[in-house]
Amino acid sequence: MPAPRVIVHAAVSLDGRIDGFEPDVGGYYELIATWDEDVTLCGSETILAAEPEPDAPDAAPAADPDPADGRPTLAVLDSRGRVRSWSRLIAAGHWRAGLAVCSSATPAEHLEYLRRGNIDVLVAGDDHVDLEATLAALAERGAETVRIDAGPTLNGLALRAGVVDELSLLVHPVIAGEGRPFVDRLDAGLPLRLVSSQGRNGGLVWLRYA
Repeated sequence: MPAPRVIVHAAVSLDGRIDGFEPDVGGYYELIATWDEDVTLCGSETILAAEPEPDAPDAAPAADPDPADGRPTLAVLDSRGRVRSWSRLIAAGHWRAGLAVCSSATPAEHLEYLRRGNIDVLVAGDDHVDLEATLAALAERGAETVRIDAGPTLNGLALRAGVVDELSLLVHPVIAGEGRPFVDRLDAGLPLRLVSSQGRNGGLVWLRYA
């Protein structure tokens, strides 16, 4: 199956946590221009942490995307239909359009909400979203580069599936001591090849691995 280039990009502490410390958000997002991504791929948990409240009932639907718009599409894996803040997500201005990645088990009522909000839907999987099928479908839609901006569940799923081409870590000079790891449920070691290491302001180090 065709597949886009996939990058996992995470801000982490020295002990590999993604929370329990104050990340350099500006520095993290400054680096994303490196890949000129076509799609930002998130899990529903990441979106709910940022936008937990649903859209207002009278929220305006998203505008049709402009083909000349160079911003990426926001794709969210959401088989259970929990993300209801699409109007605010698109209005934030970071993405040209939204794509809800659902499964055959996604509630019909949620699919209707997406239709009313003019949010595109991709069905990939039966009782849950199939990540490899999702990436293949994104490639068929013209996506060449996908950046995963997620928590440990989706990061772990992608690494276990062997679909990640690059792991990018912005390492902060702090030991969090608690909080979620940037990846979970790796059943065995995963060998990496260091591509580059760059010191940045504030004692941060940017590590890129193949």
